[in-house]
Amino acid sequence: ALLGLADSLRGQGRHAEAHTALQNLLAQKPDDAEAHYRLGLVLESGGHPLEAHNAFQRYADLARGRLPDDPEIHVKLKEHQIRY
Repeated sequence: ALLGLADSLRGQGRHAEAHTALQNLLAQKPDDAEAHYRLGLVLESGGHPLEAHNAFQRYADLARGRLPDDPEIHVKLKEHQIRY
């Protein structure tokens, strides 16, 4: 539910609220790879590239060996020079 809420808020340009929703989710599930990926998207959209990089790196670390076959994810990780 919080992932969907964060996506909706990010789509509306409400980055701070999306960030809060994802932080709340990660407080409950700190190893949720998808939440870290979406947090990276929110941070990047909100103008926080270093924090976005860190979130994408955490996503890659958690999802290592089982990344989804999603070209957008692979492009995003390559943009941030993250090895996976």
